[in-house]
Amino acid sequence: MAKAKNAASQTPAAGEQLVEQAKAERRPAKGKAVREKGPEAAKEPARNVADGRPAVEEKAPAISKPSVGGRYVIDHKEIPKEILAFVGQKLGKDASVNPAREGGAYKGKVLLNSGDYLVQAVGRDGGSAVVHRKADLTMVGSNLEWRNTNERLQAVDVQIHYTGDKAKVFPWNREREDQLRFMNRAKDYAQTIKSDTERGVFLKHLERFTGQGRGSERSSEKAPARAPEQMASKSKGREAGPER
Repeated sequence: MAKAKNAASQTPAAGEQLVEQAKAERRPAKGKAVREKGPEAAKEPARNVADGRPAVEEKAPAISKPSVGGRYVIDHKEIPKEILAFVGQKLGKDASVNPAREGGAYKGKVLLNSGDYLVQAVGRDGGSAVVHRKADLTMVGSNLEWRNTNERLQAVDVQIHYTGDKAKVFPWNREREDQLRFMNRAKDYAQTIKSDTERGVFLKHLERFTGQGRGSERSSEKAPARAPEQMASKSKGREAGPER
């Protein structure tokens, strides 16, 4: 009986000792804690030095077509005669040359990138020119910044979006946009095909034509462009063959 009482009196103390030992084992050492913070700090994204926020590459606003905008950022009379003459040589003497407008959006190739002005060819055929003041522009992305600094921006496709009289210059992939526009038009046309079979054949042919079906963009760039109506008639001819 005495032994039992003695064991019972020792049990709480022993239990407390085991609990303290378990806590000590689970508590990380100071040196280990410092080592664990190293990889976490290395994985942190790059931060903006000015405000401490993560640096995220800005994307161009989504627009379906260039926007006309409001009033001109400069007067027509302020456009240097040298720029007018340069545009006339590049695009022809009848080409229109206008200043950019507040709130406007423009897509096209850079014709001239001087110290004070950036001249951009716009329009479906690039037959018109828009004049931007360099002081109003901010290059977005390291590639455009490097090209601008090293005078390598000429002949580069860009899109320029104004907020008020200030604008940001973004890269622009002309070929990609043309392909997406063609795909959207072709898919809209496919919805007018009443036969499910003919529609399926048309869409499969469309995927092969654009290279999406086989993942071959090179072959799609070399393939001659065909109108959706031509592809639909070709798919109909394939189905009509076995019936005859």
